Amino acid sequence: MPYFLIIAATTIWGFGFIATKWALVALAPGWLTTIRYAVAFLVMVPFLMYSSKNERMVALSRNSKRLWIYALICAALLSGLMIFQTKGLVHTSATNSAFLTTLYAIFVPMITFALFRTQMSTHYIFAVGAAAFGSALLCGMDVSMLIDGQWNAGDLYSIFGALFAALHIVGLERLTRKPVNIHMFNALQYLFTAIFVLPFAIIFEPQIIHTSVDTISLALGGLLFLAIPSTVGAFSLQTFAQKSLPSSTASLLLLLESPFAMFFAYLLLNESVDTSKMVGAILIICSSLLVVLPSLLRSPAPNHE
Repeated sequence: MPYFLIIAATTIWGFGFIATKWALVALAPGWLTTIRYAVAFLVMVPFLMYSSKNERMVALSRNSKRLWIYALICAALLSGLMIFQTKGLVHTSATNSAFLTTLYAIFVPMITFALFRTQMSTHYIFAVGAAAFGSALLCGMDVSMLIDGQWNAGDLYSIFGALFAALHIVGLERLTRKPVNIHMFNALQYLFTAIFVLPFAIIFEPQIIHTSVDTISLALGGLLFLAIPSTVGAFSLQTFAQKSLPSSTASLLLLLESPFAMFFAYLLLNESVDTSKMVGAILIICSSLLVVLPSLLRSPAPNHE
């Protein structure tokens, strides 16, 4: 079940790339992120009101100090990802940023080993390597440029973004396995993320809207998709999935976002898909299956860490 929740989340986030392109037609990146998470928090308010009437949810929320600390930590990590990724896109290509951000799949097992001495199986390490290579092909990136030392500030920002993404995945797994109200946790995470990113938007993006009225409706549609299905929906799916799914497995499955994004871009934006991109997408999908299928075929429930 958690596998399907993660895959559903990556499908939504895959379409989120299309929604982001629509929204960025009118909104600056920092303001888009701030408004996105602020709207997501407002959407969650009815769930909080409902859960406050539920005795079990009230019991889980009694230790509000712990809940607020968990949400603050995850929101800080999520904000770091958003800020460094946005900053990176100013100085490097979208291709480099997209590939370097996927390095979180490599960082996650490194972090879990360093902090918790979690051992990775040989087939998992192979799957991560194949998925990383597939991501490079899918992004159309000339990896030899990075190997030759042709880096810029944007590449380094993107790597820091990947590190924050990895820390967020690990933190989400560890923190959400505690007895907390998931709805309230997500709502607070959205609120704090909006608050943390707001100063960045104010300082670096004084102009909120940068387009004519004609494109506002398209941008509004993109913003609403990002705020509701992509944030409230997909993050909730990820949070519930990581209550029982190892962070290393989750990080690898989250790479499926890229093939889904390629599919939706081909379908809706008429973007070309060459052989290299197809091979990259197949590598990512096969790598995910390499990790998931052995666990699905085993009993009891999966945990390869």
